[in-house]
Amino acid sequence: MEELTILLVSDIHKDIDKLKNVEEVLKKNHLNKIDYVLCMGDVVNIKTPEEYESKEVQKEAFEEVLTIGKALQKFAKTVYMIPGNHDPDEMFLPKEVDGIHFIHKEIISLKDNLILAGFGGSIPSHYETPSNIKGERAWEGYPFKTALDFEKEWILFEKKILDTIKEDEKKQIVLMTHNGPNECDTTVFQKYDIESPIIMSGSSNVKDSLAKIEFQNHLLCNIHGHTHAFKPMTSRIGICPIVNPGSLMEGNFAVLRLEKLNSNRFDLTGVNLFRFLPSQQVDLMKKRKNKEDEEEENTKKLKM
Repeated sequence: MEELTILLVSDIHKDIDKLKNVEEVLKKNHLNKIDYVLCMGDVVNIKTPEEYESKEVQKEAFEEVLTIGKALQKFAKTVYMIPGNHDPDEMFLPKEVDGIHFIHKEIISLKDNLILAGFGGSIPSHYETPSNIKGERAWEGYPFKTALDFEKEWILFEKKILDTIKEDEKKQIVLMTHNGPNECDTTVFQKYDIESPIIMSGSSNVKDSLAKIEFQNHLLCNIHGHTHAFKPMTSRIGICPIVNPGSLMEGNFAVLRLEKLNSNRFDLTGVNLFRFLPSQQVDLMKKRKNKEDEEEENTKKLKM
């Protein structure tokens, strides 16, 4: 029986030290053999327009990406990366550097009839609630300034995947994106608790593609990052599993298991979700309460 064990990490944001925790958790859970590492973007942390435009910042950021990529090779020799919205432009160019593969808009073969398709970058995200700010922008996208910019490139990528399937109906796909599908549990973000504003951080184009029967019949899963859930999360669209390993910076990652059971096709036989840091939600809620108390006290003083 052939099987693959794949380490999923995302949204590292330069925090390379967290990989020591990953190593400890894998050892504790007897996950000693990792075949591939997949990284869904936001490896580093470029933020401002000035930083994106700076050649020096771009150069230094890509060097950091390579350093983190080499650290990931401690788990498996082959590392596949796509860029997020905080990564250098160099990551958007398909290339291989000493076993670190950058696969934005690329389709590569993992095993016979098993392909990995990668698409990076993000679109702007918007508020869904409360009603007075619904539709307003919450997070900027990069390099896609609008959902339409994303759509233009995604349509071509979707065609590339479908053409690959048509060439060989036996092909199975692991789809690796930075943006996940819109209106999916893994892309709905609330910072503090259930009363916090809801931010919709997914892509309707990704969702629409996953819902197509041609994809459903060939997709093993869609793995994505971008949305910093406080814990790793899973969901599904149709029969396609969706996995968001969470932000490694915040103590989250996942392990994917693929196995050939009684046929020549792989099955997704396991998703292990790991968290190695205490939840930040409690601390964030305390900070919010303290801020509310402070604002209330200031209001009282003004009325005196």
